Amino acid sequence: MPVILHIVSLIVAPSLFWGFYIFYKDRYKPEPIGKLALSYLLGIGSAYLALGIYALLEIAVPLVDPLELMLHDRAGFFLFSTLAIGPIEEISKLLPFLLFCTRFRQFDEKMDGIVYASMLGLGFASIENFRMTEALEGFELYAHAIASPIVHMSFASIWGVAYSSARFRGQRTWLVTSPAFFLGAALHGIYDFLATEARLAFTSAGVILILWVFGIFVMKRFQRQQLRENRLSDGSGRGTGEPGK
Repeated sequence: MPVILHIVSLIVAPSLFWGFYIFYKDRYKPEPIGKLALSYLLGIGSAYLALGIYALLEIAVPLVDPLELMLHDRAGFFLFSTLAIGPIEEISKLLPFLLFCTRFRQFDEKMDGIVYASMLGLGFASIENFRMTEALEGFELYAHAIASPIVHMSFASIWGVAYSSARFRGQRTWLVTSPAFFLGAALHGIYDFLATEARLAFTSAGVILILWVFGIFVMKRFQRQQLRENRLSDGSGRGTGEPGK
């Protein structure tokens, strides 16, 4: 029974909640449930890809112990967070996004970059939450379960927005997505560093809050643009009205 409760509370409940949230925010032109579910599964796969990269890194640099750095060498842990954790976890999500999600026939508007990147982040967070049952307990465990999906969706949205914006503006996607990826990876690493420092933990929450508000602003902007384009394309000058998001 405890194992079932952990699965429900750490994976199923947060996944359903945030998955519904993404679907609700994209309700003007929603993506198929099947494609969202597939993206979530790809996110789960991306988490195992990251674990594989970490394992290779441990073999290549056996003297680096992340836990030891976190506890006794904060400067070293900052470098490890920004140069290893952030890039590894973001590239693990970006690869399936580029290889699969961007090829979906339904990937046809700027909003979709945020939607599919967020679903990948949600799948990644589910595995991270489940693995955290071995390291955390009590309040910390459930606090992580609530925060982790927001964290991974927020950082993935940075390069998701960049890609879709470039794609539908006719720009070279790699030229725009690359700096966005490095920004997301750096912020991810900085967040992990701040979150493990008691005196700075509040600052890490501020980083996520700013990114979350930015994501909501971008989604509303994309939807307004889509409404204007639809009105121009049908030549009626009328629309169904902007959804109250």
